[in-house]
Amino acid sequence: GKKAFDYVHPQDLRPLRRSFAGTLKTSGDLPPILFRLKAANGSWRRVEVARSNLLHDPNVGGILASLRDATERKQAEDKLGESEARYRALVERIPLVTYTAAPDEVSSTLYVSPQIEQLLGFPPEDFLADPELFAKQIHPEDRERVLEEIHRSHAGGQPFRSEYRMLRRDGRVVWVHDEAYELHDEDGKALGLQGITQDITE
Repeated sequence: GKKAFDYVHPQDLRPLRRSFAGTLKTSGDLPPILFRLKAANGSWRRVEVARSNLLHDPNVGGILASLRDATERKQAEDKLGESEARYRALVERIPLVTYTAAPDEVSSTLYVSPQIEQLLGFPPEDFLADPELFAKQIHPEDRERVLEEIHRSHAGGQPFRSEYRMLRRDGRVVWVHDEAYELHDEDGKALGLQGITQDITE
């Protein structure tokens, strides 16, 4: 004898009502929504509901809703998000450049920490826009050797370690120590390189 909305968390009630109003205006399937629902023991559960507006279907003539408990999944996602935030905060504070590169001939950049701008004068966004920028900034006299060392480490599945020169954006030369390890999936397939680059000019 009660309405479903009577069990919805007060903070979720308004957006859920708006979503339900949209459901009444849109025929067919709609994307799932997430909200908190009060359980019999008084606790709040995270619930995901998929909806279909079948009001115009003569065999149904109503709204079909499928609910499932997503509490544990959301808790796991929240913990993962917190863990990733802590890891990123750590990575972006240590005085080294950390990076992830694709498993290819030139090790295209997938991620590079903000410290890269202090080292080479380019912001991280430039390396993501041009995945080969890191390789381009290797000193011309060292580039062939370094890329060959990267290729050999890929082929042999061995860690990559090298010291070489790089060109800053302003043209100055810096020496770096570069060290990276291959990441693999459960089947042993290479996912890429994860490494650190340190300024050793002094």
